[in-house]
Amino acid sequence: MARHGENIRKRKDGRWEGRFMVYSEAREKKIYRSVYAQTYDEVRKKLDVQKNLLTNAALGTESSIHLYNVKLSDTAEEWLEDINNSRKASTYIKYSAIYYNHIKKYFENATLAEITDMFGEKKNFDHLSDSVCKSIYCVLNQILKFAARKYSVTMPVLKKNHFCCTK
Repeated sequence: MARHGENIRKRKDGRWEGRFMVYSEAREKKIYRSVYAQTYDEVRKKLDVQKNLLTNAALGTESSIHLYNVKLSDTAEEWLEDINNSRKASTYIKYSAIYYNHIKKYFENATLAEITDMFGEKKNFDHLSDSVCKSIYCVLNQILKFAARKYSVTMPVLKKNHFCCTK
């Protein structure tokens, strides 16, 4: 049974299907599109990405289209410059150390459109302490908030439990 309001169901073939509504100008009516995955959580995350892209398009921003061309590393460098100009030196040193030592190597080739909870889950931070994992989470979310302000788009908020180590 689908959970209330999410429009996600398990198919007979074992896959999960998530449906979302879009407006078709050609047909001049609302139609449904689907995303598929092997688990419920993967489908929910894919739906969140699609809804974010639709929200950005509905607001009239073309930024959602060019987020596929903007690298996270470029945005992070701009964010670090902003932090350097607006915060204490010790804050900048901590944030830059977290970014250059832990985030850059994992997310260097990622675009802003690819950053989702699912993308973060694939990264292995088990060898790090809980404190460092939480710092990675905080810095990544701050970079995403900076990108949301800069490009006037909706960016996902990464959840803590995806970056906290399980030892």
